[in-house]
Amino acid sequence: MSKVKIQKYSTEVEGVMQCHYLSLSERQKRQYAGVEALKLGYGGKIYIRKLLGISDKTLLKGISEIKNNTLTLPSNRQRKENNSSKLATPNTS
Repeated sequence: MSKVKIQKYSTEVEGVMQCHYLSLSERQKRQYAGVEALKLGYGGKIYIRKLLGISDKTLLKGISEIKNNTLTLPSNRQRKENNSSKLATPNTS
């Protein structure tokens, strides 16, 4: 019986993934890792855990959040809402 090997990402893509991962909030990191692991299927969990340097518990929590549809927006916003009542007007000068 032969083992199925997963198709790993290129070194360049792995680097981009790691940089992107570091820019995310804790919740976003878990969910990003979970999505990537699910995309890869068999062996994906181990590969993503090693690539991103996360624990099995963290990855499983991210996968659980995705599968249970608990992808909620944070209560605090990353950007302020635009409260401007001015309408954009074309420059007529």
